[in-house]
Amino acid sequence: MFRIGAGFDYASKSYAELANKMPFPGAFVGNLMSNYTYKNWTLQLNVDNIFDKHYSKSAENSIQWLPEPGRSFTFTTIFKL
Repeated sequence: MFRIGAGFDYASKSYAELANKMPFPGAFVGNLMSNYTYKNWTLQLNVDNIFDKHYSKSAENSIQWLPEPGRSFTFTTIFKL
C-alpha cells in the first residue's frame, strides 16, 4: 500500500515583546509525507518545511529570536513482528 500526505502550518504576525514594537512576520510552511507498506515492512519519508522558509515564531527575549528549522528530511523503516 502506498500513501501520500501533505500538511501546512500557518503563523500570523506576532510580537517578541509586550510593547509590540518587534514583530515576527507571518509564515506559511508546507510538509509532505510518503509511506509504502509491504508485508511486515513500512518505509516512510517525511519532508518538513518543503519551501525552506526562514522564519521565527518565538524569542528568548526582545533581542534573541529563535529561528525555526529549515527544510529537513526524515526516513523511517519499521518492521512489525
